Amino acid sequence: RAATFGFTMLGNVIKSSVGAAIQADRSINSLKLVAQSFGISVADATRATQRLSKDGMLTLAQSSNVLQNLLRTGIGLPEATMALDVMMDRAAFGRKEGVGFAEAVEKLGEAFLTEMSILGNNAGIQENWSNIIDIGATKMGKATAALTYHERQLAKVAGLLEIGKDAQ
Repeated sequence: RAATFGFTMLGNVIKSSVGAAIQADRSINSLKLVAQSFGISVADATRATQRLSKDGMLTLAQSSNVLQNLLRTGIGLPEATMALDVMMDRAAFGRKEGVGFAEAVEKLGEAFLTEMSILGNNAGIQENWSNIIDIGATKMGKATAALTYHERQLAKVAGLLEIGKDAQ
């Protein structure tokens, strides 16, 4: 019986590992497509994903998915990784009890993409995205209403960096 239990457990571990590897592979392939569509080096995007997952708090699939959400807005890789660093800090120290770190980072990435403040409320960013954009626009020396789509995305990054400084 113990041997059967051991083999069952080993089988479950193997299935789980294979599933995680497949998920990471799919996510990295999607990241490659997103990176290429925005003229970003696939190697650089892959390295950024690996750096974000280095500490083990996010899987490769999770960091890849969040990075894709940010890159889909048209911001560059340096801006996306700076924004993600702030999101990870905010998720680590500002998320509500019962919300896991990885879940919080994923929600913040989705909130960045959609500008839906409610997604970030439990994940570590209580500020309204409109306010974050206003902060960023001010840092850029522009009125929020005058921002182009691309400038609006960059204003989100600038606003995040500013509120990230305030949290330290």
